Amino acid sequence: TAFPDLLPAAWVARLEVLVDDAPARPFSVTRRVVEAELGRSVKDAFREFDEVPVGAASIGQVHRAVVRKTNETVAVKVMFPGGRDLVLGDLKNVRRVLRFVKPALLPAIDEFRERVRGEFCYLDEARV
Repeated sequence: TAFPDLLPAAWVARLEVLVDDAPARPFSVTRRVVEAELGRSVKDAFREFDEVPVGAASIGQVHRAVVRKTNETVAVKVMFPGGRDLVLGDLKNVRRVLRFVKPALLPAIDEFRERVRGEFCYLDEARV
């Protein structure tokens, strides 16, 4: 977590598991998100698409796939529905608490929020 000093060690350990090693969502959710983003079926876009993700985190998961058109093996990052709103809402709530508990951390939370916003644009990340 970003601010381990604010919480008891046992909580931090549990939160790290939830953030970094979250349970995967069913492939039906993944398929729906990918098809909505691409405007076509997974089968039309990919020659292969592993239904079991390589990894999952709090807002999404990553699947191995082979692009149908180029035969290139790629990692497909899929954000869970509502993932962006969930994270930004959590940060807003943390900020509200910090205003009273530890106001000196407000600039750090604001900076963290701005960095996190960049994490939601998978297209920009793919271009890098």
